[in-house]
Amino acid sequence: MRKAWGVDYSWKINKITKAVKETKGQIITYSGDPITAQFFSTSNGYTENAEDYWQNEVPYLKMVNSPWDKKSPEYLEQQILPRSEVVQKLGLDSSVIEVTNTVRTESQRIKKMTINGKNFTGREIRENARITLKRLHY
Repeated sequence: MRKAWGVDYSWKINKITKAVKETKGQIITYSGDPITAQFFSTSNGYTENAEDYWQNEVPYLKMVNSPWDKKSPEYLEQQILPRSEVVQKLGLDSSVIEVTNTVRTESQRIKKMTINGKNFTGREIRENARITLKRLHY
């Protein structure tokens, strides 16, 4: 982590260490069973329903407003990729990109999208092309 975080290592590791110490021996449960805890630093104003990411519904992982995200440095982060890179990363056959059949989740992220006749889930696009779909303009 020291290498990945660079100059931010000290404050980040101190924050993690403090949180671990303050919650030692505690667990979060749902209906008496330990939860599968998920973490993300920024959700751009809304969390996501579990079934819209993993395809399995988890009753305690539901979309909620996340207004504190506005304080995150990643809140308005944007990544612009050249068309040729998007085509390559998604395995498309043409440099022309035609988007159809876009379906959004409750939090307004892309759930499904057809690009050049090829069907993708939002997760596939995010993971393959590293594109933040909430701000993908087409």
